[in-house]
Parts: sequence; C-alpha cells; structure tokens
Amino acid sequence: MIEETKKTGKDILVLDAGNLLFYKNVDPSLPSSQKKEALLNAQLIVEAFNLMECDAVGIGEDELRMGTKDFATLKKMATFPFISANVVLKDGQKMSISSMVKDAGGLRWGIFSLMSANPSSKAQTRSWKVLDPVTTGQQMIKELQGKADIIILLAAMPLIELKALLPQLPGVTIAVAGHEPSGLIRPLQVGQTIVVCSPGYGRYLGMLYLTLKDPKASFADEARITQLERELVVVDKKMKEVASGSLQDEKKKMEVELQQLNKGNIYRNELITLSSKFQEERGVQKLIEDFRAKQQKLEKGCQ
Repeated sequence: MIEETKKTGKDILVLDAGNLLFYKNVDPSLPSSQKKEALLNAQLIVEAFNLMECDAVGIGEDELRMGTKDFATLKKMATFPFISANVVLKDGQKMSISSMVKDAGGLRWGIFSLMSANPSSKAQTRSWKVLDPVTTGQQMIKELQGKADIIILLAAMPLIELKALLPQLPGVTIAVAGHEPSGLIRPLQVGQTIVVCSPGYGRYLGMLYLTLKDPKASFADEARITQLERELVVVDKKMKEVASGSLQDEKKKMEVELQQLNKGNIYRNELITLSSKFQEERGVQKLIEDFRAKQQKLEKGCQ
C-alpha cells in the first residue's frame, strides 16, 4: 500500500508513534529462551519498518521493556531513526535524537516525540527516565518553529493524557497517538491539532491525506465538508416545497461555515485493513522466510 502510494508520485511520510517492539509482559527477568524469542520478534518488526522505508518512530515504553542495551542493538538495525525528546538515560544523557525535519511536498515537516509522563514500569527498575512532556514539548516547538512549516508530534501516551497535553502545546498541527489498542475510527481535533490513532497490533494502516493551501491556515475535516454539502441539498429541496424563514437562516449558516472551511487546508483519514494479501509481495515473503528460519534455529537451540 505504501509502495503503491509512492508510485502515484504523491509525497508521503511514514511514521509510527511508538510502543511497537515488545509486548507488555516482556521484561529482562524472563528465561533466556523467551528473551531471545522476544528479541527475534522485535528484530522482525524493525526489518518490516526498514522495508516500508519508515521515516521515524517514536520511543514508547514498550521499546524499552528489555532495557536500554537491547534497545540500542535494535536501534542500530533500523534504517530509520527512533526519536524522543523526553526519554533519556538515568544520568540524563540522550538515547536518541529529539526531533528531525523532513522535506516533502515542498514543505518542511518538523517531527518530535514524547512519551507518557506516567510509564507503568517502576522507576527504580529502569535505566532510563522521562522528562516532563509539557516543558520538553514546549521547548521542541520553540526550536522547530523556525525550521519547519508543519509540526508533527509522535505521542506514545494514552489519548486521555494526549488530549490534556495538546492545549499546552500550541503549534502542533498533527499528533499521532500510539498507546490505544482500539484506536480512533475518525480523527479528533483538539484545538487546531488533528489527532490520529490507528488500532494496535498491526491490524490497520492509517492514511492521513492532506490538501494544503497554506501551512499556517487551519485544517478542516473533509467529512464535515461533505456532510454540509449534502445537508444543503436537502435544505434546498425543502425550501422549494415550503417557504420558511428558519430554513433560509439554516441555509445561510451552513453556507457561511462551508465557505470558511473551504478557505483552509483539508484532511481526510482512512484506515486500511492489512490483509494476508500483503504477504504475497516478494519483499514481505523474504522477510517471513528469514524470520521462520531464525525461529526454527532458535527452537532447536533450546531443545
């Protein structure tokens, strides 16, 4: 799907908010065989994202469940950057870049990532710590505003936390959430920020289509524009049947809103079910074959 979109000549950014590599029951205390299996699964995910030519992945708690050493090994395997502005080692040293700027569609896209302020793992067992998302996020926006036309936040945190955070981070145009297994069927708008979240476990690919007129202008949901256009048709039909001042007022109100929405940028979000047909692609087949060979070798070594 990503390759097909690129073939159309459209500019595309491939992003993930994080909480990607390990299941929540994985930790360094697992038996050696289970740790090796978990690492093998994580390697497969990294290789799959390499194949997709991913642009960036945020660091969530699930990336660090096996510790920072194993994460560093996985990070070296990636052809894309893992990024986080507020996750650092316990001594304060950075474990990744904080942000990046990508050129696409003639615009500069500033991308940064924040982890939840309240990770579930106990602080005393971690070799890393989380800086305040509000302070760190505001600093990132200040740094990116001179370098980027549009700012994207990769948010490895629950939606309820993200919705409380965004009003304190004016300047974020798009927030990609990555801590909600159920995801969002339709995007949310929190102030001027578009929030998208695909359901978890790799079941769906979220595609956010943008029609840009002015990076500084507000964004309107294409679904709302379509709804207004349909409602106007219904109102016009009613007005032909009966004269009504209230219908005239209703029509005028909808026309004003529609005109205002069409002045700005437009977005449309689509969730695509990832079916087994994608396994037929040669690159994916090779990935699966190599993984199964490694898996069999690991199982033999554990016998």
